[in-house]
Amino acid sequence: MLARFNDFDSTFSVFDSLFEGFGYRAAHANDDWRRLRVEETKDALLVTLDVPGMNEKDLAVELHEGILTIRGERKTESPAEERIARAAGLKFEKSFSLPYEVDPETSSADVKDGVLTLTLPKIPAAKPRAIAVKSAAPPAAAEPPAITSK
Repeated sequence: MLARFNDFDSTFSVFDSLFEGFGYRAAHANDDWRRLRVEETKDALLVTLDVPGMNEKDLAVELHEGILTIRGERKTESPAEERIARAAGLKFEKSFSLPYEVDPETSSADVKDGVLTLTLPKIPAAKPRAIAVKSAAPPAAAEPPAITSK
């Protein structure tokens, strides 16, 4: 997502950094509080994301060319509520590339108690495979080339 830069924002970031050590968090730093966890199992990637107060109607998940995008937005009634919702983190978008190819047909997304859980099964080619190690006989000693004179 692109963010517009202006001097007003940079001025507030200086003040935010001054008070960070005292437990202060800037209201406009809404993406920082969402905990995203990715766990790899032998067969799948498990992604969990905190989405307090959201339900399945508020969330959208998309997988396209190895990029996973998660969007969330609680609908508001007025522009003033829209600004408050954005500041409170009620509207977000996160995108990141996956380390493995996953099967979108068997992938699932569930939301329960404010936690979105994605199960993304790996395709067979992405699953780890063991390679058997065999003992080999040492190579036969090569005879030195014959010396011929002319």
